[in-house]
Amino acid sequence: MFADKDDKKFTLAEKNEIGFRKELYQNLLAEGEQVLLEFNAQRNVVVLTDRKIIGVRVEAYTARHKAALVIPYSKITAYSAEVSDNSEMDTEFKIWAPSVDCCTFRVLEDTIDMKEILHILVTYIG
Repeated sequence: MFADKDDKKFTLAEKNEIGFRKELYQNLLAEGEQVLLEFNAQRNVVVLTDRKIIGVRVEAYTARHKAALVIPYSKITAYSAEVSDNSEMDTEFKIWAPSVDCCTFRVLEDTIDMKEILHILVTYIG
């Protein structure tokens, strides 16, 4: 499900309370791992923890098939952020890791504070 370049694109539409969609990612968390941010978009969820980024995509038709992309911060070789002062424009951040190449996370207009995301990237990646 993540073999295609377009499969490595996630949309962050709204910030959830931590644990809101936990059933989609709880098996991907290590013991003691802390969820810092959780985002939702349609059937998908993106989670930033203190150790990794998790993207879960749910099959559109049956919702029985789920695929997860897990990228530990220690494996991320680079990241970039496109931030706009115009609240009507979408922003995005990209990360690069050896096994997945580039993964894009699009943040919908004025729904999520990119500063929170950038703070996590700077803190845990460097």
